[in-house]
Amino acid sequence: MSRSFHTMIPGNAVVENKTIVVLGFARGGTSLISGMLREFGVFMGDNAHALKHEIDLFHENDSSQAIIHRVEDLDKQYKMWGWKSPRAVFFVDKLACYLSNPHFIIALRNPIAVCQSVGRHNKLPMAVTMRDIAPVFSAIAEFTSRCPYPLAFFNFDEVNESPRQLVEDLREFLGISDPDGKLAAKATAFFHAEGGYHAVSADVDRAEELRLNLEVDNRIDSIGIIESLVPPRVNQMREMTRLLEEDSSKADAIVKHLGNKLDKLRATQAEVESSIDGKEVDGDAEEMSPVLDSANIYENNIEEKLAYVDKNWFRAEETLSMYAEANAELHRATLRRHSLQRQIGKLESLISEATTVKGTTSE
Repeated sequence: MSRSFHTMIPGNAVVENKTIVVLGFARGGTSLISGMLREFGVFMGDNAHALKHEIDLFHENDSSQAIIHRVEDLDKQYKMWGWKSPRAVFFVDKLACYLSNPHFIIALRNPIAVCQSVGRHNKLPMAVTMRDIAPVFSAIAEFTSRCPYPLAFFNFDEVNESPRQLVEDLREFLGISDPDGKLAAKATAFFHAEGGYHAVSADVDRAEELRLNLEVDNRIDSIGIIESLVPPRVNQMREMTRLLEEDSSKADAIVKHLGNKLDKLRATQAEVESSIDGKEVDGDAEEMSPVLDSANIYENNIEEKLAYVDKNWFRAEETLSMYAEANAELHRATLRRHSLQRQIGKLESLISEATTVKGTTSE
C-alpha cells in the first residue's frame, strides 16, 4: 500500500453498486482523486467541471424526497457513480443514509500548503484562506470520527511517492475490475507530479479552452470572496464613524461645560483677590487666604479634567485615522474587483477566439 492512501474501513467488494463521495479541502487533492475515478470509468456527475472534476449533485437544503429521487435515478443509470465537492462535507451526514453502498474518500493536505495554493489561485492573503479552511477541517474530523461506511484517506503531501501504487490502492478499495490494466494505465497517466488541474483523456483536445475557462472561474471566485469581505468592513467603518461622532460630541460638551466653570472660578478668584487687596487689616487677609487656596485647587482640578478631555480627543483622532485606513482598504478592494472583472472580459474573449478557431479548423 502506498503512503498516500490509507484505508480505514475496507470497501465492500461483494456489492457491485457503489456511490463514491470525495471530500476534503479545496486545493487539497480532491480533483486528482476525482479525475482518476473518471479515468476508471466512474460517473462523477452531469456536466462535471472538466478540470476540477466536481459538481454539486446535492445541496444542503435539498428535501429528503428530492435526494431519494436523484439517488434512485443515478442508481438506475450507473453501477458506480459519485461526485466530488468540498462543500458537501458540511451536510454529508444528511445524505449518507440515502446513498447506495456509499464509499468515502477524504483528501487531506498540510493546511499551510492548502492556504498558499488557494491564495495563489485566487489572489488572496493567508489570513483569509486560513479562515476559510478552519470550518472544513472541523467538519471532516466530526464526520470521520463516527463514519460507519467504507472510508479511506488520501494524503496529498505523499502523492509523489508512488502514483502507480496509489492507483492500485484506489482500484482495490472500490473493487473496480480491470483485468487488462487499461483503466489503471489511464488513471496513472492522469497523474501529474507538478499538481494543478488537468483534463481527463477524453477531453485532452480541449485542454487550452478548459484552462481559459478555469481562469475565468478563478477570477469570479476571487470577486465573490472579496465581496464577502467588503460588507463586514463597511459595517465596521460605519460603527467607527458613529463612535467617533459620539466621542466628538461628548468631548465638545465636556470642554464647553468645564470652560464655563473655569470662567466662573476665575471671576470668583478675581473678586477674592480684589477683596484681599482692599483690606488693610492682616487678619482679614489671613481669613481670605484659605478661600483663595481652595479656589486654586479647584482650578487645578478643572485643568486636569481639561487635560483628560484632550487625551480622549487624541484617541478620537486616532479612531478617525483608523477609519481613513479602513476606507482606503475598501477602495483598494473595489479597484481589485474592477481589475478582476476586466481580466474576466479578456479571458472570455480569448475563449471565444479559441472556440472560433477550433470550429474553423474542424470544418
